[in-house]
Order: sequence, then structure tokens, then C-alpha cells
Amino acid sequence: MSEVKKQKIFHMPHAYAFTVILILICGVLTHIIPAGVYDLVELNGRYVVDPETFHYLEEQTPLSLWDMVLCIPRGLQQQYKLVFMVFIFGGAINIFNKTKALDAVIGKVALSMQDKLFICVPLTMLVFSVFGQINIVTPIITFIPLGMLLAKGLGGDAIVALCLVPLANITSYATGAFSMSITGVAQDICQLPIYSAAGFRLVCMVVFIAVNSAWVIHYIKMIRKDPTKSLLYGTSAAMKKDDAELPELTLRLKIAVGVFVIGVIVLVYGSLHGWDSYTELPMVMVVAGVIGGLIAGMTLDEISIAFAEGMKSVAFGVLLIGIASGISLALSEGNTIYTIVHFLSNISEGLSPLLSTFIIFGATALITSVIPSSSGLAAAVMPIFSPLAQVLGVNQQICCLAFGFANGMCGFIMPASGFLMASLGMAGVKYETWMKFYFKYFLMQVAVACGLLTIANMVNLGPF
Repeated sequence: MSEVKKQKIFHMPHAYAFTVILILICGVLTHIIPAGVYDLVELNGRYVVDPETFHYLEEQTPLSLWDMVLCIPRGLQQQYKLVFMVFIFGGAINIFNKTKALDAVIGKVALSMQDKLFICVPLTMLVFSVFGQINIVTPIITFIPLGMLLAKGLGGDAIVALCLVPLANITSYATGAFSMSITGVAQDICQLPIYSAAGFRLVCMVVFIAVNSAWVIHYIKMIRKDPTKSLLYGTSAAMKKDDAELPELTLRLKIAVGVFVIGVIVLVYGSLHGWDSYTELPMVMVVAGVIGGLIAGMTLDEISIAFAEGMKSVAFGVLLIGIASGISLALSEGNTIYTIVHFLSNISEGLSPLLSTFIIFGATALITSVIPSSSGLAAAVMPIFSPLAQVLGVNQQICCLAFGFANGMCGFIMPASGFLMASLGMAGVKYETWMKFYFKYFLMQVAVACGLLTIANMVNLGPF
């Protein structure tokens, strides 16, 4: 009985409830933390913070309880483009899922490589890392069911699927060689050439893939040896590699997979050439899905039903994206976020360049918990970190690198991250279960990031 009570005490609330609680906490903080603001100046057509103009407001601007509640629908309204984009991607990907073409290919690959983990795991992570490098992040959530099928074939569980797909993607996104949101905006504010130091960032991506692969392979081997070692053992998210009935890979299904691959190639091409992320890119996959479905033998009615079911399957996670944005909205409207930024930016004064780099990394990590948007965070803090880095002897490239590492990596640990909560919802993994697995993993990633930042300081990574 005591054990049951103990479990209840430490039980995490539902993801929606937990996110709403965080919004309310942030609302309460607007009554406690002094309200402060920076003046904004225009830089290359975008308004950014002038780091020399921080001042406290004469009056506190706390949110009422009703204002806190309204942050929920307003957060959804703020993210409506992103919400609908993921809905469309989810529907399109599910059309392919219904053809069983991807199941047949991935299942065949998994079965042929189940004893070659050192090839299969890094290769899979590399594929989704490439998407992260070119700024395709949130739509990756729709590939989690495919990751679960692959994880099943390898003898893993849903946690393995999360590592192979969204975690590999967001870790690569953190290095951001060609990501406009996390690297381009920050480098632009720091007046660096866009996508400069891409070579070093790609090396960082390879290092993270190697480290992440070793960790995941160890976990898979542990589960294979003793299934009870799985943190999901006894739950619906636990999987066995023998319980999947894989379809036969017919000529039709091969052609359908070819259509899918062409769709992904066009998607990557469009991302690199400025196609609209909210309209053009999702429709690429819709068109590919319809064509692939017809080739696989589906009727238009079956395709329509599959599309609707796909949108339904991502609804839980997609709504979390909007609700989670209410957290930063509460702090912004209470004018407390810049007070927090100002405090964190000042604690690095008097430190060595390397330690100052770590402070920028840590401060970004903390602020990411309340401003999950990469471009929004860059616009908020980089105008402050940039001149501060100059004073402390940290060059601008390393400042951007520390910012990107922290912002990307913390996107898969902070409960305010809609991307994280949506991914967990798709995989059927509870937040507390994920943290049992990921916390040590995250500390290891932080250590690797600090090592890479140390190397960047040693070689004085440029241009400045």
C-alpha cells in the first residue's frame, strides 16, 4: 500500500494539465519578478533588442487569472500556421503508412540489419539529422510511427524510436549548419556571414551522431538481453521484434516508396530554396501521398480516410505545440522575460572567455524553457549576448555556436517544448518515463557540447 501511495505522490499530471500548470506558474511570476523592457531597434528589416536600453517599468504589469487562462487559446492562435502544417504533414504521411509500402521497406531493412546495430542506428540517425540541418524539425514528428516500426525490428521500444527520429533530428538542429531559425537569425544579428563555420558545425553533427548511436545501441542490447530492462516493460509502448506482420514488398509498393523518396527530395530542395514552410512544403507531401496511394492500389475514398486518420493521430501532440507557447506568452505579456534575460546576461561579467561561453550556453538553456521558439529566442537574447561576448573576449561565432547548442538540445528536455511533448504523445511515452531514460543522456550531450565549445575556443573559431 505504501508503495502505491508513493507512486501516486510522484505521478506526473497529464501533458495538457502539466503545460497549463506551467502557464499559471509563469503568470504568478509576473506578480513577483519586476517588469522590465528593452527598447527595440530595426536591424536588416527585423526589430531586435538594444542591449544598452534595459529599464524597469514604473508599474508592475501582472497577469490576472483570466489573462493566464487566455494564454492557452492565444498560444494556439499564435501557432496556428505551425499547427495546421503538422496536421497536413500527419495526414500525408499516414497515406503512405496505409499503403504498407514503408512498413515493408523499413521492416525488411530492420530484419536484415538487426544484427548490424552499428550500421543501422547511425545510418537512421544520419537521415533524420540531415533534416535537422536544413531546418525541417516539427514535421519530423509525423515520422515517429515509422521510427517505432524500425525500433521494433531492432528489438527496441518506443524510447528507441524517439532517439532514432526526433532526438537525432533536434540534436543535429542544435549544430545548425544550414538552419535559418537557429543559426541564420543569430549570425545575422551578430553580423556574421550567414551559415559561416558550416564545416565545424557539420563535424559537430557527426560527433553527436556517434555519441548518440553508442548510447542507443547500448540500450537496445540491454533490452535484447533482458526485456525487463526496458523502461516501458509491461506497457503498450513496449515492443518486441517478433510481433510485427510485415507485408510483402511488391512492385507496386516499391514504386510507391519511390514516389515517397521523390517527395522527400523535393521537400529538401524546397527547404533550401525558400519555399513556404506552411503551404508549399506540406502540399508536396500531400501530392506525393495521393500519387503513392493510387499506385499502391488505394481508392480516393481510402486515401481521404487515411488522411483524416493521420491528422487525428497527431492531434494530441499538435495541440500541445500551441498550448506550450502560452508559457512564453505569459512571461512576455507580464514584461518579466526581459528582466530574466537581463539578469542572466550579467552573471558572466569578469569570467574568462571559456567560462563566459559556458554561461551563455547555460543562460540560453534556461531561457529556452520559456521561449521555445528558436528565432524568437535569437531575436530576444542575441542582441544582448553579442555585445556581452565582445566585452568578455568571446568571438561572435562561438557565441552563436553556444546559443545554438543550448537552444536545440534543450528542446527535447524542457516540458515547455511543444516539439518534445508532441513527440512523446505520438510515441505513447510519459514525460517522467522519458526523463528517467534521457536525463543522464542529456548530461552526456551537455558534456560533449562543452567539449566542442572548448575546442572552438582553442582554435578561435571564426569568422568573428
